[in-house]
Amino acid sequence: MRFGGTKKHGDMSPTRFSASVGRATLRRVLFDGLGDVVHFSKGFARYERLEDNRIRAHFNDASSADASLLIDADGAGSRVRQQLLPEATLRDPGQRTIFGKTKLDDATRPLLPAFLHDGFGAVIGTHQRGMALGLMQFQTWLETITVTARLHTRLRPTPDYLTWALTVPVEQLPEPDATMHTLGGLGLLKIAQALTEEWHPDLRTLLAASDTTHIAFTPIRLATPVSPLETTNITLPCDAIHTRFHPFALPFMLVDKLTKLVRSD
Repeated sequence: MRFGGTKKHGDMSPTRFSASVGRATLRRVLFDGLGDVVHFSKGFARYERLEDNRIRAHFNDASSADASLLIDADGAGSRVRQQLLPEATLRDPGQRTIFGKTKLDDATRPLLPAFLHDGFGAVIGTHQRGMALGLMQFQTWLETITVTARLHTRLRPTPDYLTWALTVPVEQLPEPDATMHTLGGLGLLKIAQALTEEWHPDLRTLLAASDTTHIAFTPIRLATPVSPLETTNITLPCDAIHTRFHPFALPFMLVDKLTKLVRSD
């Protein structure tokens, strides 16, 4: 199955334009010049609303910070959401994901499916297994970014790579979640290879060439729908409030459901 449009080179239309952005590079650009503003190694504990309606955030090192706006960007396990909306729980849909990336070079680049040059894609396998694929191919020189954005930080080159995410039903994994989290990249890769042993040899070669230092495991969680929120100076973006399946992990599940319906008739 194929996703994305029929992208034309140089087409900057917002409905057709697609670009790869390295997260590490984007992070460095966003943090540039904020060395005395951004603080790390502080775990959020709770918040309180002050008399002047400002928010005080308390951290696990007994420190705190006051602000006029609290933006909660701590993901699906958000502690802010748990305090603000205790009814907004997460449910387990029974799916698990192993994800990683493969460096592109003269040996791996020729194996890429052609449709990946148009955008993200999905491989739909049997037994409710599927894999999302994304081509991270960088076209802008870091020197150009540094000069254009007038950065103080020197950016590090990011080699092109293929990002992949294999999603399977939890009962198909050989170990429980707690053990899967401890296996490390090589152990997770072996499981991913076993689950895709009947797949196309090119895809299996790309999987085998994965960088084991960048392979991880995560359980899928879905957010319980809640009523519309009152607008306040506490906001919950992205996974902090609406955790969901990655859109490229859904099609193979839909095909499986439809197949079962057809067979039942």
